[in-house]
Amino acid sequence: MPKISVIMAVYNAEEFLSHSIQSVLEQSFADWELICVDDGSVDGSLAYLNNIAKIDSRVKVLTQANAGPAQARARGIDLATGEYGVTLDADDFLSLDFLDDLYRIASRNGEKAVLCNLMRGVGDNPENYNSFNNRNGLHAGDRLSDVDAFSRTFPWSIHGWCLWRMDLLKTHAVGVNSEINNYNSDEYISRVLFLNAGSIVVGNGKYFYRDNPASITSKISLRLFGALETNSKLFELAKEHNLGLGVENKIRVFQFLTIFSLQRTLYKSSHCLSMSENAKAQMKIDKYLAALGDLADLQVKNKLRRLIRIKFMRGVLVLNAVVKRILARNRDF
Repeated sequence: MPKISVIMAVYNAEEFLSHSIQSVLEQSFADWELICVDDGSVDGSLAYLNNIAKIDSRVKVLTQANAGPAQARARGIDLATGEYGVTLDADDFLSLDFLDDLYRIASRNGEKAVLCNLMRGVGDNPENYNSFNNRNGLHAGDRLSDVDAFSRTFPWSIHGWCLWRMDLLKTHAVGVNSEINNYNSDEYISRVLFLNAGSIVVGNGKYFYRDNPASITSKISLRLFGALETNSKLFELAKEHNLGLGVENKIRVFQFLTIFSLQRTLYKSSHCLSMSENAKAQMKIDKYLAALGDLADLQVKNKLRRLIRIKFMRGVLVLNAVVKRILARNRDF
């Protein structure tokens, strides 16, 4: 049984696969398995994966009809045999000490979750990437409580790329949690994992997240609006775990800003969707806007006022129909 399972969902990633997989093959830590789940690729991704699997027996390749990255990852986790597990997107790559650093920390004290150093940028050169951790005050050796980590995801001042103990993944990252929506069920799963990890330790190993304009998160589609359902379920999760009014209010503000952003995106990019898709997207926005209620809580109201003012001053957002509806519903806002 390997110490670590690396799970990779692959869909039409031929352009990036070589660099991504090579970063696993060259790890200083050798006791791993790489489970690649091809999600119905129509380019040369599957052929490349099969060739690599012939060369290195630690690489395992599974195939399925296109079902989305959440289902592909869940299938990989189901079949993983490692003591710990980590997901790697097919267009991202790892520092060569990534597995060694995170496993050394995890095994030393039996940790359930070790957060990596997330680097964001473009291209294959690590020097073109900047540390998300440094920008958000996350330093190697820091320990966060489960509730603190969960709370810091609204908005994200922490990220979800961790080395997780496998029993956590097999309990919380498969089944119904992976079926919330195919766009961003991983955002729900990361938060569920935080709440069940007890505490999270920050490590040094670097995960290089490639800002890829061709990814599904960069294109408008109905899947984008699944974020509203995810946020709604996260609010229910906070209530279920009795996390308190402070956390619940952060989620309400986060949901409002998600609605705000999606409404603006829909206005700007409505030509990219059919009339039917536009109508469905607007119905989703209206549904979850109504679910926010009258936003009577003063703390929520004041925070929204500050956030909107800041964004106006920066010229990032414009007043649009969703804000007008909020203002009409809350005349003392």
